Amino acid sequence: MMSHLSFTLNGSQPNSRVNVGIDMGRRKWAANVLDTASGRHHGHSFIGQEHTENTYNLIEKLVSTGREVDVIYEAGRNGFTPAREMMARGANVTVLPVNKLEVVKAGKKAKTDGLDAYNLSERDARAPGFPRVWVPPVEDEVRRRMTRERERLRKDIKRNNNRILAILERWPVGYSRGHRTASEWRREMKGWQKAGVVPQRLPDGERASIAAMVREIEVLEKNLAAWEKRIDAELASQRRQAEEQGMHCPADILMQYKGVGRQLAIGLCWYVGDFSRIGNGRKMASLLGLAPMPWDSGAKNRCQGISKAGPPDVRRLMVEIAWVWVRYQPDSLITRKWLPKLQQKGAIRRKAIVAVARQLSVAFLRLINENIELEGAVKNLPFALPAASPRPPMA
Repeated sequence: MMSHLSFTLNGSQPNSRVNVGIDMGRRKWAANVLDTASGRHHGHSFIGQEHTENTYNLIEKLVSTGREVDVIYEAGRNGFTPAREMMARGANVTVLPVNKLEVVKAGKKAKTDGLDAYNLSERDARAPGFPRVWVPPVEDEVRRRMTRERERLRKDIKRNNNRILAILERWPVGYSRGHRTASEWRREMKGWQKAGVVPQRLPDGERASIAAMVREIEVLEKNLAAWEKRIDAELASQRRQAEEQGMHCPADILMQYKGVGRQLAIGLCWYVGDFSRIGNGRKMASLLGLAPMPWDSGAKNRCQGISKAGPPDVRRLMVEIAWVWVRYQPDSLITRKWLPKLQQKGAIRRKAIVAVARQLSVAFLRLINENIELEGAVKNLPFALPAASPRPPMA
């Protein structure tokens, strides 16, 4: 269902812009159209199976008036497909990071989909410094999904192992702690049967619960193996594309260095995607949520810690790379710089490893974009990097 789709922008200046804010729910999208010339708002509500297509039709209709159309919506469950669809229809689309809009209001705060869309339409996406999320190409978004799916399967395997161990802790089975594969658990359960552990020390109902979890682990392991093959195939395809351009795959460039393994390199490179779009180290640290957040008001000037922008799993990945780097690259410049603080305990040590992660992210950016090697770092698989090509001017 759609409402007021047939409105006209009367009395508008032909060169003025139209701002469209869209609040995207699961089954309902609310759109608010602001005519920047007249200041008038037009609200729309799209409900039902065709709510996405009806919204795209609205955008197409606005574009057909000859006006520039700026669309803003918050990043969320809908991903970047709406952005691509509306761009294809001629709109300028800005994907806003989650929770970047602040509402300053006394008393209780009114919250509706229409109000959210209204607030979005009031924003100028072209203003300097306006926060936005990069809309990746389809292939980059798929690569991100592949690594996340792999991690999901691993977590599910770990979760089932923990559940099995929690059951065994309640009974005098005499087991050895530690996670196992499905085949290892099956051998263990056969040993329990032969030794008479079931049902004397482990009730048959508990054994049945463990058997069900082992079957789940077996299915998860098969799915994980299939995803690993898909990731290998995608990495091989990326390498071929890089070779055709006379370059090296970004993941391979990172994997030259001792301590940076395949999973860590792929996870970081596939999340960032096109490194050339990042203008400097500050933007790289900001992208990963590792940039410091200042507090400068009056006589107070302090750092509030890192911004924690972006997905937390990618930030955890970068911190994991930092810990591995410190262990396997003790002679690198970054490690030597922060070693005194890393040898301490508590908050000082935690802050130091975050600083290592931030500086490593900047160093990786310069390595991939400008072929600047990491000083003092040891390589396992060195190869000749191609000559740095001139970078296009940043938009």
